[in-house]
Amino acid sequence: MRALIVAIALIVLSGSLWQPLVIADQDFSSETRHRAVGMTGQTLWPLGEPVSEPPGNSDREPMVGQTAIPGVTANAIYAVDITSDELLYSYNADEPVAPASTLKMVTALTALAVLDPDHIVEIVQGDLVDTAVYSNAQLQPGDQVTVRDLLAGLMLPSGGDAANALARVAGGQLGPQVGQSPTGRFVEEMNEVGQDLGMTGSNFVNPDGPDHPEQFSTARDLAIAGKAVLDSRLLSEIVGSSGWTITVTGANARTYTVINTNDLIGVERVHGIKTGTTGGAGESVVLVTRREGNQVITVVMGSSQRYADTLTLLQFLDERIHWVNFGPSSDFPGIERAAERYGFVLAVPFVRPYLRTEVDRLYAELELGPRPRGTLPIRWGHVVFLNDGVELYQVPVLRAGISAN
Repeated sequence: MRALIVAIALIVLSGSLWQPLVIADQDFSSETRHRAVGMTGQTLWPLGEPVSEPPGNSDREPMVGQTAIPGVTANAIYAVDITSDELLYSYNADEPVAPASTLKMVTALTALAVLDPDHIVEIVQGDLVDTAVYSNAQLQPGDQVTVRDLLAGLMLPSGGDAANALARVAGGQLGPQVGQSPTGRFVEEMNEVGQDLGMTGSNFVNPDGPDHPEQFSTARDLAIAGKAVLDSRLLSEIVGSSGWTITVTGANARTYTVINTNDLIGVERVHGIKTGTTGGAGESVVLVTRREGNQVITVVMGSSQRYADTLTLLQFLDERIHWVNFGPSSDFPGIERAAERYGFVLAVPFVRPYLRTEVDRLYAELELGPRPRGTLPIRWGHVVFLNDGVELYQVPVLRAGISAN
């Protein structure tokens, strides 16, 4: 058995054993060219890693510029494709702005790093906020609520009472210094969490977001926090929900539903993440949308119409950017037809954003080795993706099954 495995590995990995399979030109569209060459000496990037930096992105310049978008009222804007790590748009993205309740993303991340989601927290009078002034999660003294439900009360209705309760309990577990309150210790930890994430332009002084002269963040930093929220399965589930049922035990046991303050929840391809509004901050919203499977985070800060600004920003991006599917797809129809005819699949197809003015320059070249035998999913060649003759990616081709041809 060991000898068989070694023999298969030698066949798969040794370029010298490969012979080209010539495929007729008519198998490919005019946009998809083909070359049939020997495999010796080829370097593969099996995960679709770039052979060179994508054009115009070596210094992290935004794909579609840094000037104001007509009709948008926001003071700071940022858009990034977090799946491909491509910076799409940036405007005053590093200017310090009052974050309002968008900082509750960091509150949630810090609390979840300290507390178990099933831990029960008892609400005290000091957790409550003035409901005529501040958003709240309808909590009452003596309520016993899980951390999981408090996180929902924090992120969906933007409850300051939930923020205070989480900060108090988690800060107590962190171990305040002499003379330091549990909430003060928690806020200290919030800043450490932010720094660890790479939020270098932020400073927090409270867990719930009221304006303070020493509290600020940036559009870029809020995108970083947003990505961390999405990386948490629980927080991602919460922020993508239109509502959440909170279960309270104790003397005033009850259940009730809190509603997401994000008016764009339910709009096609929108997932979350967090809103924020104060007199000093104006309106803000951190949003994640999907483009061909990729996740795009947009941040709008200091706006007078955050939802209209966000929709204008997304339209601006869609008019200028096309998300290219580097695989058998309508973007590369020749590869799609060849895959069907010759029974192969690309090992790791992926999607990347490209300027619409550059899409016509993209094409693919298919290199196949000899037709493999048996049923093992072994390498059968690779597809080279190019931009005006400059090689971008190489993706292995695997045998998908027995071809009728």
